[in-house]
Amino acid sequence: MEYKDKKGKEYEISYSQKLQQDIVKQLKRSQKLQKTSVTATMIMIVLLAIILIAMIFIFMYLDQRDAITYLGRLIFC
Repeated sequence: MEYKDKKGKEYEISYSQKLQQDIVKQLKRSQKLQKTSVTATMIMIVLLAIILIAMIFIFMYLDQRDAITYLGRLIFC
């Protein structure tokens, strides 16, 4: 196994160094996936909260206007 530095010079590296490099790459990838997962989870929580608040306000507004009773009478009577 060989390692090239920034100047292009090649060096032989040991198997343990190669494993360490692979582990570091996997850890960086894992951290990136965890950040993405946390961000997606937060976005979903915010969206669900917005939808819930909007539904509460809609039902409050409809109840004040007796729209639910009016719609019920139109549909079922």
